[in-house]
Parts: sequence; C-alpha cells; structure tokens
Amino acid sequence: WFPTHDIYLTSETAAGLEYDRSIEAVGQQVESGALQGYMIDKATADAMGITSMSDLADSSGASVFDQDGDGLADLIGCNEGWGCATIIDNHIAELDWGDNVEQVSGTYGELMRGVQDRVAAGDPVLFYAWTPNWTYEALAPGVDAVWLESPALEDDEGTTEVRGLAGCASNPCDLGWPVNSIRAVANSEFLDDNADIRRLLEQVQIPLGDIAAQNAKANPNAKADAAAWIADNRALVDIWLTNARN
Repeated sequence: WFPTHDIYLTSETAAGLEYDRSIEAVGQQVESGALQGYMIDKATADAMGITSMSDLADSSGASVFDQDGDGLADLIGCNEGWGCATIIDNHIAELDWGDNVEQVSGTYGELMRGVQDRVAAGDPVLFYAWTPNWTYEALAPGVDAVWLESPALEDDEGTTEVRGLAGCASNPCDLGWPVNSIRAVANSEFLDDNADIRRLLEQVQIPLGDIAAQNAKANPNAKADAAAWIADNRALVDIWLTNARN
C-alpha cells in the first residue's frame, strides 16, 4: 500500500534496521484501489439521510448505532494493535463526530460476520472497512452498505478523495483516509538485471473486484486462484508478456 508504506522503501526502517539491498515499488497493479473508511447499512442511510460521519455529531443520529445502551454509536473497528485501530481512535479524539462514537475492537473477521447478520436482519450498523477485502464482496457498496464521507486529520498526507466510488452519496467522495495504490515491490538490482520483469510489472493491473472475490472465497490455495485468473484473462496476460519481452 503506497504512500502508506513509502517508509519501507528507504534504506532504514522505522525500527532502525537497515536493508542490505535497495528495494522499490514498480507499476500500479491496483491504482487508487486500497481504500479505507466508514460504512453503514444502506437501509439506515436511506431512512435517515445519513451520508457523512459528521451526521453523527448529532447524538440523535449516533444513537441509532448504539448496540450496548451507553448512548454512543458502536463503530465496529479493527483488532487491537492494528494501525487502523489507532487511526480510528485518533479520529474519535479529534474529529467533530468523535464525542458520540466508540470503537468496538476484536477479531475483525468475526466482528464483520456480526455486521453481515445485522445487515441481513435490517438492523443499523456502523463499521470500518477497507479494500480489497472479502467484505467488499459480501456487503456490496450501494446495495447492502454505503460509504460515509468524513473530515480528514490535519496532518494526513495524500488525497482522501475518490472519484466514482460506488455506494457514496458524493462524487468525489471524501473518505477521510488517504487513498493508497497497491504496488509490487522488488529488489532494485534484480529489476535492473531483468528489464523484462520490470516491464511486465509495469503493465499488470488487476481489477479490485477480482481481488475481493478471491478474498471472499478464503481459498488457501492462492496459486490455484492465480492460475485460474490467468486462464480467464489469457489474452490480456499474453499482451503483457509480449510487451515485456520486446
């Protein structure tokens, strides 16, 4: 994920460890496809006209998502220790809607299955989501759930706006989280010695929906899934290979 992981391309990591060899990001395999943000079930969004996390600055809007009876909206968030859990806590502490919201942490997959159950039952639910992820396939944006806009933190770097985002009321949609691209990373010396591989990686682009669908299958045999994707997209892959070899 870049620019979030730009720090790992430097010769020294945040932990003070130095790489023996330089590495670099190459290509744009999923350009601007790594998104993060907040979502709610579409039924509640439609019924109450909620389009932004700032709508939860009003306690009457936030209380709809209160699951434990304390008057605060329960935001299904991230595992403790994950970077996104810290960012959500920072949002709650600093943004206009934070006084009426609390993060619910736990095992994300289990929490999201609970979110699915609530959506299926027609119960209000507020949750953090990212792409690509199996939840993108299980809770289709614009059908089962909608993205909410949110203010960004003042020190966020990079754009937080996404154009043409399905399931968001605005275009562009300001998610309040910096947009990332998914890029391959390789040893620079290896790429210099293998220009054909560099050219191949510079061409490869994989649709976000295909990645989400594979994630939803939870198939431990990733190589088989990759082979199946190549077979289904043989003509495109052959173009990549031909261009890389020439």
